[in-house]
Amino acid sequence: EIIECLDTVPAVSNADRYIKQVKDAAVSARAAAIGLQIAAGTMEPAEILESAKRLSELATGRTPAAAHRMIDLLVGFMERHRPGVRREYIGTGFAKLDKQLYLSPGDMVVIGGRPSSGKTAFSIQLALKIAAQKKRVVYFSLETNKETIIDRMVACYGALPLESIKRNYDFGLDTAEVARTLDVMAGLDIHVVEAAGRSVAWMESEALRLNADAVVVDYLSLVPEKAASIYERVTKVSLALHTMAQKNHLLVIVLSQLNRAGAGIPTMEHLRESGQIEQDADVIMLLATDRDTHECVVNVAKNKEGIIGAVQMYFDGARQRFSEMEGRREE
Repeated sequence: EIIECLDTVPAVSNADRYIKQVKDAAVSARAAAIGLQIAAGTMEPAEILESAKRLSELATGRTPAAAHRMIDLLVGFMERHRPGVRREYIGTGFAKLDKQLYLSPGDMVVIGGRPSSGKTAFSIQLALKIAAQKKRVVYFSLETNKETIIDRMVACYGALPLESIKRNYDFGLDTAEVARTLDVMAGLDIHVVEAAGRSVAWMESEALRLNADAVVVDYLSLVPEKAASIYERVTKVSLALHTMAQKNHLLVIVLSQLNRAGAGIPTMEHLRESGQIEQDADVIMLLATDRDTHECVVNVAKNKEGIIGAVQMYFDGARQRFSEMEGRREE
């Protein structure tokens, strides 16, 4: 009997085609059943319309969006805002920024900056801070290998000189203290995924498989997508990331390169390749770092549910750490 079963199972190389055939046959069977019900002539017009919609969904592979009644929405509103209930948001770990932002699952956050402005370091620090809130973070690196990412994470979290880590110098700290730092980091629920050449669909699948609460994509213009131009590709990728965030209730943080041209605090006009990024993002933070003074301005240029404005920070490149400074600039 086992041999007979094996003979009926398709070869592994043909598994994808076999699965598609089974799926198509099931869809055809369901469509035929609906068609027969309509052809029987016993349905009311409203029932025929509903059956036609179901046929359309089967043909396109799309499921209808959930519709929520006003009364249900208001009940949910009252539940969320009843006395004593505190709304919880995902923090960045920066007090001034968190007074401006209301980051929630489903948001798409764009971190923009010119080359060497500290975008990756900033995103790594956000990943560490979010994970410290008992969230699972998946860091998709399309440019940097996992060893480099973890080196920078350790430098940031432990305030250790990155150069000492890269060259295996004495960290300048007691060995036991370093061990304690690594022990605490081991408890952070972060997954680093080398994602060079991977599509948004693949990253979405991995994020769901890993049951992520938040994902970081470093960075947008490296994500592949079939398109006739760079503009079209970036537009498609931005839309896909926005959909990924909303559909799966994920916080999606994506890095984006800014145009080299221009000086001073960057604006959304400096986002490269596509205006779609500006449209899709719930929050856009643009970094401008002075290499001489190490002062950094994090300009919250777009914030759908909070206030905009720039926060003064200091970037300790040697230890890959950002810290807030006194003072705050307004747009």
